[in-house]
Order: sequence, then C-alpha cells, then structure tokens
Amino acid sequence: MIIAISDLHLATDPRRSTLNTPRLLQNLRSIIQKARDSGIRQIGVLLLGDIFELLRTQRWLASNTRPWEEPTDFHVGVVGAIFGDVVAANQDFFHGLTQLVREYPGVYLRYIPGNHDRVITTPMGGTAREHLCAVLPIEHDARAPFTGVFLDEDHQLFARHGHEWDADNCYGPQYIAVGDVIVIELLVRLPAVVADRLRIQADDPALDFIFELDNVRPSAPRVLAQWLLAGIDRIRQFYPGAPRAVQEAMQASIQAFTTLQRQRQLSKTSTAGWWTKFLSHAVPATTRRVNLLRLARHLPAGGLGHGPYIEYARGELRLASPNGEYRHILCGHTHFPELVPFALRTTQGATTCTYMNTGTWRRVHQMIPGPDPTSLPLFFRCEEACIVCLYSLAERADGHLPYEFHRVTSGG
Repeated sequence: MIIAISDLHLATDPRRSTLNTPRLLQNLRSIIQKARDSGIRQIGVLLLGDIFELLRTQRWLASNTRPWEEPTDFHVGVVGAIFGDVVAANQDFFHGLTQLVREYPGVYLRYIPGNHDRVITTPMGGTAREHLCAVLPIEHDARAPFTGVFLDEDHQLFARHGHEWDADNCYGPQYIAVGDVIVIELLVRLPAVVADRLRIQADDPALDFIFELDNVRPSAPRVLAQWLLAGIDRIRQFYPGAPRAVQEAMQASIQAFTTLQRQRQLSKTSTAGWWTKFLSHAVPATTRRVNLLRLARHLPAGGLGHGPYIEYARGELRLASPNGEYRHILCGHTHFPELVPFALRTTQGATTCTYMNTGTWRRVHQMIPGPDPTSLPLFFRCEEACIVCLYSLAERADGHLPYEFHRVTSGG
C-alpha cells in the first residue's frame, strides 16, 4: 500500500502555516491502522513535493541571495538555515511522522521534491538534505540529490510532483522559473516593505491579508484586487498610511521584476508580464479607494491556469508505460484535487488508466459574489485536505480495490 500526500508547504514561521498538522497525522494514523488491521504490512508514505516551503522566507531578502543564482558555499548555508527554520517551526510534524514509522514496522517514507522545495535537491541543498535525512527516517543517501519521479510496478504507479508540466515553474539552460521570482519578489517582499514603511513588525496581524494573498482563489486580477481592497480598508483604520505603504511595496516588486527581466530570461515571460501589468494598474489606485474599486470591477475575472494537466499526464504515461506497466499517474502542484479516468493505448491494447491529483493541505479564501450587483464580493474560508491510497496487485488479490481517494473540505 502507498499513501500519497503533497503540497503541505511547511512554513518557516508557524504563524504562517497553512497546514493543520494534528489533523494530517490523525488521518495518516487512521489509514495505517486500518490497513494493518486488514493484514497489510508494507505501507509506503509518499511525500509528493512542496512538503517544505523553502521559497516563502525573508532569509532570501535578508541575505541578498536567490535560489536561481550560481550556488556558492554561502547559498548552501542560506538553504540550510531555511530548512532549519522549517524544522524548528514544525516539530510536531517531524516528530509525529517519525513516531508513525517507529510504531508501525513496515511503514517507510519516500520523498519527491516539488518546485517550492526544489532547492533542497540542487547543489545549494547539501546541508539541508543531511538535516532532512537526520530528522525523518527517509531511505536516501543525503549526499545524492532526490529523484523527481517515483515508479512502482507493484502498485502500477507513476508519480511526480507535476511542476515539470508547468512552464512557469521550470528551469532551463537559458531561463529561470518565473514562479520562484513571483514568490520571493512579490509574496515575500510585499509584507516586508509594508511593515518597514509603517514601522511595525512583519508579524503584525494587520498584515495577515498580504500574507494570505497566495491562498486567495481564483488567482485572478479582479479577485486579488478585491482582496487587497478589503485588506487595505481594514488596516487603514489603524494605520492611515497603509495605502501609501502598499503602493510603495508594489512599486518595489515591479522594480524587482523588471530588473530581473533585463538581466536574465524568465520562463514564460507572459506570466511575469501579467503580474507586472496588474501591479502597475494597482499602484496608482491603492491610495484612492474608489479608483481601486473601479479597477477591480474592470479587471479580468479569469485567473492564470496550470494548463491541461490531464493531457500532460496522459502523454507522460504513454511514454513511461508503453506496455501498460503503470495504470495510475499521480501528481500534486495545482492544489486542485482530481480523479479522472482515461483510456490509453498500449502494446497490450486499450487500457483504463487514472489521473489523480493529490491536491493540497491548506486554507483557501474563495471569492463569492455579493448579494447584489452594487455589493463588494465576500470571501469564503475553508480548509482543503487530500490523501490518495493505492493498493498493490497482491493486496487487490486479497480483496482491496486499486485505490481510495480521500478529499475533505471543511470550514465556512
């Protein structure tokens, strides 16, 4: 049996965590115990990428280093310190997962990096890898990078994090991933600059709305503008200079984007252009509420997508499994849990396969329209959780179905 989870985004600061760790550990324990009661002894827990949030941290700005630069010993130290922050802030996760492995013989861990923890498997990540293998019983040689693919014929499983199919989050010989730039130069920089301009601590609750920007859905210009508008309205009651501070923070992000664009080629520059255009429109409007409201209503409602992931999965599985060795292709990254069957032609004939996305474990702020056309939209908060379980051919012969897909949305 294999239990797969992804996109936990364990933060360097527990106050910015998006994960309900006790709930996750309780779910894992329940599934493992149920499997043990049914006679299953070998149980793999697959950590399928973006488990550790190694991008959203002030250490990149404070050290004036970036994950896309040429690695030096100093970079290795920075990444090691960031991962150390993750461990310190999430002791319950590391202790709880280790206890599960010790308590249940036959339970083992596998880890596949995603785009937010990609740096741990680069030359910058040597110290962090050693630390990871010391705090979790992962069967891996810390001196070697982690592989980006998990293959298991007994479970007919092909798995990867999935950012490899997303042009915004891929590195190449001549370009860097624009997704990393967005996280550091926008999502990390915004609250830091606003806090500095208002002369308050970065962990001031008044800035929560900026930290939560990445949890707003859909990630569309109109929605993000409405979220910022609501946040500015709240904070200006206590800090009248907040609109100007937000404006200056946006200008700093624009400058970072344009400077990097001149220096190096960003992957999929249309996305960088999207953010730059959005910020450029929002900057002059932030100090005048009516203008920001007008801007929000006229911005596009649709968001940036990750592309047709099911088609990417189908193509990947066709190449990896010409003889039908793998029937299930599993990924995360999109934060949208899905289970979609599809047909694939192999040398053995037409075969039924499944695409499964492990979703995420995080809170989400979903925009919903106001009660009438003149009302501002409202935001509905919920928590997403998803676990995928796959059974081996031998376990199926004992009566288990090929897979179980557990998705729970709670809150309101």
